[in-house]
Amino acid sequence: MSKRKVTTLVLAIALVCGLTRLATAQPTPPPSGPIVAQAFPGMPYQLVDPANYVSPFASLFTSTRGPSTSDELDAYFQSSSRSRLLNVPEMFGDRRVSGPTILLTPVATGLPGLGAEIPVSAAISGLSVAENNQALPSDRVWVAYNYFHNALDVQTDTRFGAAPQNRSQSLHRTVFAFEKLLDSGRTSIELRMPFGGAFGADGVAGAFGASSQYGVQGHNVGNMNLVLKRLLYAEEGFALSTGLGLEVPTGSTGLVTYGPIQASFDSQTVHFVPYVAMTQRSGCWFGHLFTQIDFASQGDPLRVTINDTGAGDLIGRVNQPALWGLDIGGGYWLVPPCGCNKGLALVAELHYTTPLQDDDAFSAAGTLTTASVNTAASPAYEVLNFTAGLQLGLGGGWQLRSGAVFPGRAEKVFDAEYLLQLNRGF
Repeated sequence: MSKRKVTTLVLAIALVCGLTRLATAQPTPPPSGPIVAQAFPGMPYQLVDPANYVSPFASLFTSTRGPSTSDELDAYFQSSSRSRLLNVPEMFGDRRVSGPTILLTPVATGLPGLGAEIPVSAAISGLSVAENNQALPSDRVWVAYNYFHNALDVQTDTRFGAAPQNRSQSLHRTVFAFEKLLDSGRTSIELRMPFGGAFGADGVAGAFGASSQYGVQGHNVGNMNLVLKRLLYAEEGFALSTGLGLEVPTGSTGLVTYGPIQASFDSQTVHFVPYVAMTQRSGCWFGHLFTQIDFASQGDPLRVTINDTGAGDLIGRVNQPALWGLDIGGGYWLVPPCGCNKGLALVAELHYTTPLQDDDAFSAAGTLTTASVNTAASPAYEVLNFTAGLQLGLGGGWQLRSGAVFPGRAEKVFDAEYLLQLNRGF
């Protein structure tokens, strides 16, 4: 046998032995404990994959496992499960609660009746927990701008043959907010502070030598919002949370003037808003659901100069009925987010609000005028709106979001809305 053949045979035997050893070798068992995945660029820690979290309250409703330990919570906080949900675009959300409607009917004059919404808290009151939010607690800051087209209406009637008038006023709203994690990531607290653009809808009402100026004025400050969020259950692609929102009466007074008649409405009510939230992600698809109930602690005082004394008389307190809200939204990543948080997503949402009680309605009469609250026209408490928009991931935790809102029924608090939001997650 030649030397070349011997070398070839030796190599062939070695190759066969190597393949046999590979075929009969046992696979290396996986390491015990969580599997460590590669960290995204710029992240200070590695991601643990997979992991989930069950709160003590949520564990009462399952027989498969108890509440998560501190180590399991820490594993979820650093897991790709949580990271995938943090990439889900927040809901745009939408809510502007209508203020009470007042009808001023002058006594023994040729002036028509004047009806308007009283713009309490710069006419931008109402806490929607779903606004720029999702179920998962997080560290973030955000700012939002809303433009409500034809949101505030002022109308006169046809008394004494005067031609009726209908004036509309658009509203501007800017919100500054931040959310901070507490209790090792189980809980977060969020503060929102809305400001409105100063506005005034004015004109002249009357005819045949009997006319008077009218005006509806609102100032800049809205009611401050606080939102407490508590995570109940979270796993790969799903999170469930609950919490309580508070609307604190920091808003400015709303004014309606009609010649010597003046009506002022002060914001003095604390609103309690319990809610439940869910967020889901599956591949490039994602969705949210929020449901809440808005309870008012008391009524807001309404003062009207119904007599010729020139002083405003406290004619009553207007109590907002309890309002139930449902917000459902979903979307699709047109360009899925990468490790640098860049991507493009399409979002569509539905928002529905309805009262759980009857409107608070009453009247007061004096020598100067009769003031009727929520009698001639009820506030637009039952509202259905649709939202469509885009989110653009800019990288570094920044997201730019833009959308439009359209009313879905005749009862509405604006004709159309444009919104712009800028988020920064940490």
